[in-house]
Amino acid sequence: MNSFISYTCKGVPGTGVISGGKTYALPYKDMRECIASGFDTTRKKDINTGGIKLLSPILPSKIVCLGWNYAKHVKELKPAGGGPIIFLKPSTSVIGPDDSIILPKISKQVEHEIELGIVVGKKGKDISLDKADEYIAGYTIILDMTARDLQAEARKKGDPWDVCKGFDTFAPIGPGIVPKKYVPDAGRLALELKVNGKPRQKSNTSEMLMKPPEIVSYVSEYMTLEAGDVIASGTPEGVGLVKDGDVIESTIEKIGYMRNYAINE
Repeated sequence: MNSFISYTCKGVPGTGVISGGKTYALPYKDMRECIASGFDTTRKKDINTGGIKLLSPILPSKIVCLGWNYAKHVKELKPAGGGPIIFLKPSTSVIGPDDSIILPKISKQVEHEIELGIVVGKKGKDISLDKADEYIAGYTIILDMTARDLQAEARKKGDPWDVCKGFDTFAPIGPGIVPKKYVPDAGRLALELKVNGKPRQKSNTSEMLMKPPEIVSYVSEYMTLEAGDVIASGTPEGVGLVKDGDVIESTIEKIGYMRNYAINE
């Protein structure tokens, strides 16, 4: 399996690939160029990993999120109407592995939501279901951090959710992008989130109401998808509070492991 990464090495940004337990540099200016190459690794070079810091593998032009895509999570939060809905997170909310999630003063109830991230491979609009898989470049982990108290207020008023979802640092993404050829069945992956070593969310993408190709087709009915966009496919049950000093560990089968830290603003 190859996992494609963005990083800095001694302060210099780069794009690379982790393959067979080794890290290599690739000659691409950014991850979009790497995706456009078809994740070509023929020009990879050895790199000294001593000074490497992983970044979010990509800075998407938009993060499209699907809410209420796991039946048990719908029961957990009891939304009016239920069923998958679409909302957006800004690119300014993106951070990478081992970065800190800043808990804003304005909220007293920030919660974690682990999600399978679908990375879009090419531009498309009104994509038919039978063609949707062609628009998926690969998969990653994304945390959809949520100020739940602000969300509850917005739901009561019928207001949009952008405020509770869009704070800086509220979208950790990583550790890399795994091309779809290494994930033949993204609709059957184990996922788990731990806080301070204790399991909070543990489920499987088989529990999703809409699977990745359906999600891509559905979202493209409403907006144009572009290469490098990330679609967060929804979270399972078990969402919970994070507080200052918490260590959040996210794992998705075949995709990888990501760790983040919660700190007060």
